[in-house]
Amino acid sequence: MQIALGKASGAALLRVGRELVRCTPDNLAEIHCDVYLEQAESGLGVTCHITCPQCPQASVLRPRELLRRAVLDLVSTFEHNGTRITGLRLISLVGTDKKITTSVAPLEPSGASAA
Repeated sequence: MQIALGKASGAALLRVGRELVRCTPDNLAEIHCDVYLEQAESGLGVTCHITCPQCPQASVLRPRELLRRAVLDLVSTFEHNGTRITGLRLISLVGTDKKITTSVAPLEPSGASAA
C-alpha cells in the first residue's frame, strides 16, 4: 500500500491514519508504526514509534482502534505547536499467520518552493 498526500498537516496525517486503520486486519498480533515529524522552524526531525506488541486477545480495544487512537494522540501532541508532519511509515503488521506487511506513506511538505 502506497499513499501520497500533497499537504503535510495534521489533517493529512489523519487521512493516512484512517487508511492504515482501514487496511489493518483485526487479527493482528503486533503493530509497529513509525512516524517522522519535522519541526517547521528549525528543520529538526524526530521519529515517533507506535507499538502495540502482542495486542491482548482479551482486550476491549481491537488492533485497529489502538492504532487509530495512537495516530490521534500524535496529531494532538505535535500539530498544535507548528510541527510539520513529513512522513508516516507503517513498518510492519505482524498477523496471527506470521505474515509481515510493510508499507510507506510519504507526506510531501506543503509549499515546497516559492518562486
